[in-house]
Amino acid sequence: AWTVAVVCAALLHDTGKIAVDMEIYQHDGTRWHPWQVNLAQPYRWQYESHGRDYHLHPAATAMLINQLIPSPLLDWLAEYPAAFASLIYQLTGHYERAGALAELVQQADKASVARYLGGDIKSALAQKPSSFPQQLLTALRSLVQNEYRLNNPECGSDGWLTEDALWLISKTTADRVRAWLLQHGVASVPENNNRLFDELLAHQLIVANEDKAIWRCII
Repeated sequence: AWTVAVVCAALLHDTGKIAVDMEIYQHDGTRWHPWQVNLAQPYRWQYESHGRDYHLHPAATAMLINQLIPSPLLDWLAEYPAAFASLIYQLTGHYERAGALAELVQQADKASVARYLGGDIKSALAQKPSSFPQQLLTALRSLVQNEYRLNNPECGSDGWLTEDALWLISKTTADRVRAWLLQHGVASVPENNNRLFDELLAHQLIVANEDKAIWRCII
């Protein structure tokens, strides 16, 4: 049962992205969603370029479980409560409760990324988990480089890059950093934004405004 649970968890990892991060249109112009019947026409697709919500990935995966895992297999797995519970926790984003299953999927994901990038899989797997400050910095860099819109007053910006600083909208950034970390298997993320700001200040990842994390400015 555990072997089947691990295989299902690995295969369905990030499946929810298809539902929430991709726009798929059929030849006749109608939009297709993965909870509909199978695609029967030629189609085109594109990734959402802005405003991704990482919390939705496991939630969307959970919505698709019945379509992705045959009912007889779910019935069989349900006879093994521990393995079944770990699988459900993993697929729904409760990685801290999935135990060893979450660790295995995370390691497999590392190996997959290393292979895709042409890196050394053994070296990637041998790397020790990053410290929380490094994880925070990695999350911020990923958001700014890959997802944020900067200096875009016409249709909304996530932040502004000036000659001497990078200004980011505080609540939006805190929420998205937390979501990014949870999506990448970091379970020890403060749920309260004030605590998250305290961590950013403590590790000098943001510039303090006296003893506070928030600056007020006029655009």
